[in-house]
Amino acid sequence: ESDMEMMDHLVLNLKDDVESGDSNGKDFYTLRLRVIGMMCQKNCGTTVRNALTNVPGSRDASASFSTASATVTISLREFSTAEGLTLTENTTTETREKIEEYVVDAIECVGFDCSLLSPDEDIAAYHVETKHVAGSVTTDSSYTDDDEDDDDIPLSNKLAFHVTGMSCAVCTGRVERTLRSHPAVATATVSISTNQARVTLAPAKVRSPELAAEIAGLVTESGYPCQAAG
Repeated sequence: ESDMEMMDHLVLNLKDDVESGDSNGKDFYTLRLRVIGMMCQKNCGTTVRNALTNVPGSRDASASFSTASATVTISLREFSTAEGLTLTENTTTETREKIEEYVVDAIECVGFDCSLLSPDEDIAAYHVETKHVAGSVTTDSSYTDDDEDDDDIPLSNKLAFHVTGMSCAVCTGRVERTLRSHPAVATATVSISTNQARVTLAPAKVRSPELAAEIAGLVTESGYPCQAAG
């Protein structure tokens, strides 16, 4: 058998291993994680899964709001290549430790507490507690129709928006932070029950269709479709 044929066989075998997702192979490392702070599956769960998917060498990333957990399988070779590491039998343990640090950091960077689960730890141990917390959370993090309407603030310094895609307090918090990140916005409040958001503009700013569209676009880019309301 020629060197070229041997190389082709090696490539095909490696491809089969990767496509099969065999996490028990020496080239793959599966992590089970406890993730605290998710308040829904649609947005929080997706955010955690996306963070894991973006880890170099990621395979089969998943996250569950109901069990406050996540799993991901990482290709040691792909991770090592992406991070400039040399993978040998002597460095496998070190590479796995770096993967653990990278994965935990990836989840914490998107706003959730994360820790590694041991092989014998029950992945559903937080199931009841998570449901209890989710059931007791106040999803309206801001105003209601009965709140004061800031009569002292002129209409020219206010904007209102219709925001969809929110399903929990984490979502409203993200929308509020996104609104406040715009330099023209002084304050922002968001209501999940009415899908409405209101902002007060900075003293030197005046409402305009162009400004409203710019702010709405910022919220839409963050994952929550937004339109100016009136």
